[in-house]
Amino acid sequence: MLKIRFFVYEDDIFIKRIFNEHTAGLFASVSIVGKVLVWLTITLLGVYSPKFVAVKERGGLKKFIFQMFGLIILAELGAQIVIFLIGRYLFLLLLGTKFETAFQFLPNYFFAALPLLFAIVFISIATAIERGFLLIYIHLFCFYVGFLVLSFKGGG
Repeated sequence: MLKIRFFVYEDDIFIKRIFNEHTAGLFASVSIVGKVLVWLTITLLGVYSPKFVAVKERGGLKKFIFQMFGLIILAELGAQIVIFLIGRYLFLLLLGTKFETAFQFLPNYFFAALPLLFAIVFISIATAIERGFLLIYIHLFCFYVGFLVLSFKGGG
């Protein structure tokens, strides 16, 4: 679970290094609401992970993997529909009018989070079948070293 936390919070950790305070605040407001899909996925994995472990020997793992990916895609579509219908109202109810300009980025955030959701599923599957750990750690290492090596200028 620790590996998943690194993926979930990596945007929050480095956002101030990339953007100025105002832009970072707008991103943080979208991130707070946008992580609904991330937490839904992690909750679903709490149900599916024991199934991944139980069926890894029997060969029925593909069925559960496809179900999990299908649920993620359905959640993404559902979130986009909710954003379209009542998203602005919910966003303003949660965060107030100070962050109203950030709402326009919420649909993009949900869409951009999709690869993260698939990566979280991959981590869960790799953990369940006890393979692929090296890829997870290589990704984490490269991502975090990239922020140490690359120079970002505030702005945006």
